[in-house]
Amino acid sequence: MIADDRLSVSADILNGWKEIAVYLDRSVRSVQRWETELELPIHRVRTADGQTVYAVREELDAWRRARDLPPQTDDAAPDTRYHAVASPVDDGLRRRLIGFAGLFALGTFAIGVVTGIWATTRFAAPRGAVESLVFAGQRLEARDGLGRVAWTHDFRHLASAYEPVDADTMRKPFTEMTLNGEAIFIVPVRAAPAGEKPTTSDAVYAFTREGRVRLVVSPTTVLFCGRERYEGPWFVSALAPSRATSNRVWVAFRHHTWWPSFVLEIDGHGAQTVRYVQSGWITALTAWMRASREYLVAGGVMNEQARASVTLIDLDGATARSPFTDPQFACVGGGSGAPAQVSLLPRLDVTEAKQNAYALVQYASVAGSQLKISLDERAGSAIALIGPDLTFSSFVLSDNYWALHRTLEQQNRINHTAEQCPERTRSYAIEQWTAATGWYSQVLSHASSVPVSQ
Repeated sequence: MIADDRLSVSADILNGWKEIAVYLDRSVRSVQRWETELELPIHRVRTADGQTVYAVREELDAWRRARDLPPQTDDAAPDTRYHAVASPVDDGLRRRLIGFAGLFALGTFAIGVVTGIWATTRFAAPRGAVESLVFAGQRLEARDGLGRVAWTHDFRHLASAYEPVDADTMRKPFTEMTLNGEAIFIVPVRAAPAGEKPTTSDAVYAFTREGRVRLVVSPTTVLFCGRERYEGPWFVSALAPSRATSNRVWVAFRHHTWWPSFVLEIDGHGAQTVRYVQSGWITALTAWMRASREYLVAGGVMNEQARASVTLIDLDGATARSPFTDPQFACVGGGSGAPAQVSLLPRLDVTEAKQNAYALVQYASVAGSQLKISLDERAGSAIALIGPDLTFSSFVLSDNYWALHRTLEQQNRINHTAEQCPERTRSYAIEQWTAATGWYSQVLSHASSVPVSQ
């Protein structure tokens, strides 16, 4: 992999038949036969010359253990496909057995039917769909809706879920999607207990619904911003699947010190491309369909302007980087293309009062034909709506904003009351940028939440 604008897979990956054969201490021909006859977990990546194979050490170890160990006991992890379920038919048949206990022939027939139904249910009825993934020490546990463990994966080190901007409101720590026609879970993994900062970069795992590892990605990207070199550790800060295809997912990584950030695209064949580099945190990602084309929306903060930002990325264009005026905020190593549009949201009264606080984009989501942007509650909460023409139709302060305002009043950090706050009447200037226009302002009236000037 090229260090500047690619990501390499982790050291747990074995590349080519020879490495796989050496690891298993068998000949290449034996390993190839095991893939065909014994379902040895082998993966393929399409290349310019055809295809190449690779394997994950952990998958090979699990495959080998499954064939070396005796059958599971009741204390072992349950079967990943089937479980026993009592049905109304079973209960009715058992009641008939009691009623016909004196009729030996009929009783024998009924017992046979009951046994057949229980055997079929135990081995053929599908287990409930996996609904949650839970980190437990070194393990990841996949659980169904009843809390039963369907499968586990051992990382061989303490692990936890990635932590977005607001861990208290974190949604699922994984994304469900399809890669190359197979339903999988995309799971960012932090190599440290929850709440502790790791010393290595986060990894992104792709698990099948049965718990097999399809892909492991860990960033080794190097970026140069101004005179500084940034080479990790890189931490996952957001992820989002494509809305137009089931074969594409985006993951945002940020540097452990603060900035910069970049967005990595992973496709259904495991190919990885850096799509966007930003001089500041990227804290939210979502895909957005506009005029039958898919764009990627990256929310976060621009460090040069110290303002919350919303960036629209053209996925048909070259790898983009955030615009800059001061050369120290020019990031090199991830491409020099331009995003489709950048918007900077206003700094608010409470943000200024908190001193050196950055208002970040907490969430970006699609609401009908519009894009909904939510600002981080810790530095002043607000909701903005962006229409398909890329103009802002609304920018409204939330109830949480006024709650924070009153807290700061009590701390004597704001010298006016919430009822007298200028934010209730002032207009909002939203700075926007495109490669064709440069920076310009869209002004919104707070009272009407509609554009009043350009």
